[in-house]
Amino acid sequence: MQNLVFSHDGKTLYFSAEDQGYGRLFALTSDPTNGEVLRALTDTGYVSDIHPLSNGDVFYTSSSLVDYSSYSIIGTSKSESQAAKWTHSSSKDGSSLGLKASQVSSIRTPASDTTVNKTVHSWVYKPSNFEEGKKYPLALLIHGGPQGAWGDSWSTRWNPAVYAEQGYVVITPNITGSTGYGQAFTDAIRKDWGGAPYNDLVNVMDWVEKNMPEVDMTRAVALGASYGGYMVNWLQGHDLGRRFKALVCHDGIFSFAGGLLATEELYFPFHDLGGTPWYSPSANQTTDDAKQAFGQTSLDAWNKNDPSRYLDHWQTPQLVIHNEKDYRLCISEGLAAFNVLQARGIDSQFLTFPDENHWVLAPENSLVWHKVVLNWINKYVGLPAYCEDNEESADFFGGLKQDGGKTVEMPGMGKPET
Repeated sequence: MQNLVFSHDGKTLYFSAEDQGYGRLFALTSDPTNGEVLRALTDTGYVSDIHPLSNGDVFYTSSSLVDYSSYSIIGTSKSESQAAKWTHSSSKDGSSLGLKASQVSSIRTPASDTTVNKTVHSWVYKPSNFEEGKKYPLALLIHGGPQGAWGDSWSTRWNPAVYAEQGYVVITPNITGSTGYGQAFTDAIRKDWGGAPYNDLVNVMDWVEKNMPEVDMTRAVALGASYGGYMVNWLQGHDLGRRFKALVCHDGIFSFAGGLLATEELYFPFHDLGGTPWYSPSANQTTDDAKQAFGQTSLDAWNKNDPSRYLDHWQTPQLVIHNEKDYRLCISEGLAAFNVLQARGIDSQFLTFPDENHWVLAPENSLVWHKVVLNWINKYVGLPAYCEDNEESADFFGGLKQDGGKTVEMPGMGKPET
């Protein structure tokens, strides 16, 4: 829940919240005699800013998977439909970008733990020039968090449209641990990072293979960041990893003991993995604050979900990206994964940005990131290279500029090591 704001008369609270892959606008009335206390006012897109108007309407901003920014006014009385009275799209509903709403759909696949949710929701994004009867490679994007979700929203970092317009059918699953599908579904990932979420992905891949003939499953790639990067490393050590031609891990977790105990956010591993790994039931540790706050677990319990325990199974080509100022997961996690890939003779590449943290935020760095990532996955599925520039050249990295006739280095540019 976010963007809480009261109506002008103070009788209604408006807010946006995740709900089944959307960021809906809700109205909560303080008058229970008025019938329905909580109502969803929107049913698509992802609402951001909310501004109640004096006449009772609400002005709000939003985005979607094809539209980076829109502005709308919607009526709030129960007699009015969920359609906006007025709307303005900065991208003309995506058409100025060559995108259209018909490219986006969703699927429901069996959940691995049906006692929590029966199905897992995934977004499907097809190329704008999609042709029936033609087969397309698959790009499976795995979100971070793990308490996060793919939504009907625009992003300048992980945007499914970027991959779809390269010629992929893109699947973005909201696996166990995702938000917006009930608190029990979000909480179900605790102590089970490599269990139910992994099996959800297996079910997604099985369903797509059986029900989407337009997808060429022999040309599949998987990409993920943060927890998604963890899952990419987890895939490497398990059977599902063999179903992909190539993998991309951005700022992911290589080892629990090394990576998660070095994080600046210790709450995360202690909560999600069920406690501190040094707890022993045979020891009298009743004064251990961490144990009391997060529960009881053991090193063995941590190890069962640790990607570094399955290195003998790694064999799929992988691009590793890890930034030097990432204190959520230190760069040693990426270096360790890359070293293992190199030592095992697996085709691999390493990209780092010395001026970026857990994300890539600078526009010039983002351009390099996309060049490297798209070139990497495209070559394994038979698509043309996104960028024909020589990866060792200054043009590729934007790492040189002309200054009074002299060529000087620009700071903060990433460069892959092979």
